[in-house]
Amino acid sequence: GFRMVMNGLYADTLEEGFVFDGKVLQEAIRKIYGKDFNTLTDIERGLWNEFWKAFNEATDTGFHKRSPFQDDYAFYRELRYNNAVFAAFKAHRFQNDIASQLLDEDGQLKPFDIFKRDVEKFVSPLHLESWLQTEYATAVIRAHQASDWRRFERDKDVLPRLRWVESTSVHPGEDHRVFWGIIRSIDDPFWSAHRPGDRWNCKCSLEATDEAETDIPDTGNLYAPAPGLDNNPGKDAKLFSDTHPYIQNAYEGAKEAVRKLISRETLGQGRNLKEDVKRQRQEIKSWAVGNLVGKTVMTPGLGAPVSFTVGGIKEALNQPHKSPMKKNEAVRNIESLLRNGRYAKYASDEKGNPMVKGYHYVEIDIDGEPSFAVIREMTGGELVFYSIVENIKKKE
Repeated sequence: GFRMVMNGLYADTLEEGFVFDGKVLQEAIRKIYGKDFNTLTDIERGLWNEFWKAFNEATDTGFHKRSPFQDDYAFYRELRYNNAVFAAFKAHRFQNDIASQLLDEDGQLKPFDIFKRDVEKFVSPLHLESWLQTEYATAVIRAHQASDWRRFERDKDVLPRLRWVESTSVHPGEDHRVFWGIIRSIDDPFWSAHRPGDRWNCKCSLEATDEAETDIPDTGNLYAPAPGLDNNPGKDAKLFSDTHPYIQNAYEGAKEAVRKLISRETLGQGRNLKEDVKRQRQEIKSWAVGNLVGKTVMTPGLGAPVSFTVGGIKEALNQPHKSPMKKNEAVRNIESLLRNGRYAKYASDEKGNPMVKGYHYVEIDIDGEPSFAVIREMTGGELVFYSIVENIKKKE
């Protein structure tokens, strides 16, 4: 069954690379035994989070961490989002394989100690040692290849072709040997059909070159990519594709359970994972303390410069928005956004704050749509950046 499919796919398991938290496993075993949740329609958050952590660690090793101030930050976030989806499918498979140990041969619920022993003997070694280690090692390699591919795309005016570099493995697979040394243009359809990394544990690589193209060997339908690896992670930001058995051969209800979990873990519209929004807030706040606080900027329609405070920056970063990460990026670009903003309206303070006279709203562009920077006017006439909102509140 499923176990044979996976073991066939993941032959030659690699050395250990990620240590799964034993407490997370014990908590999941306890919850599944106690029927604290439905394993078919829900996903145990601890398992999901630990798997997501594993694939994100692999991403950071192979692709390298990106901050909001670096190239490929949006692509890096996309990798993390797709890691979250794949981790959810993996968690769904794992939790249901655990649940399959609940009953004995007579269909009776096993005592907890026997159930736990059977899970630790038959289920978790396969999922957490054998399979997870292969996935982790392959994810590191594929993340590195995604980074390479992004670089190849950027440099293709100078180095327009790619060479298939032979494997560094002690026992390289025969199926890729036929491709070693091939040189083709970066846009050649060949790279969509065959590519280093389209085999589990493959250690071949690519390098950019301006050398002449070579012929493609006629391999017919041989050497097709392995299930789960038939995509280019440098193009679609998926370390594993949707043909992976966790997705294709999933338990009933997996797709809906994954959709439910991911929508619970995201904010606003689109792919804004709460964890990533939180991390981005912290990074931009730290940056702003050194780069914005204490500065001033002139804004159309306002007669005095607008200054920046830690309070205003925190308020803007914590403010809800349908595009929370794009809104946080706007904080980083707030000087030029205010400089080029369009004065919208003024509203006097209605909260009875003796220090505050009122609020100016300046229209700024976020993700191609209008939002508003809020500038607080103090009773002494000073103007302070206060927040960013999606809409100006209508008076009741």
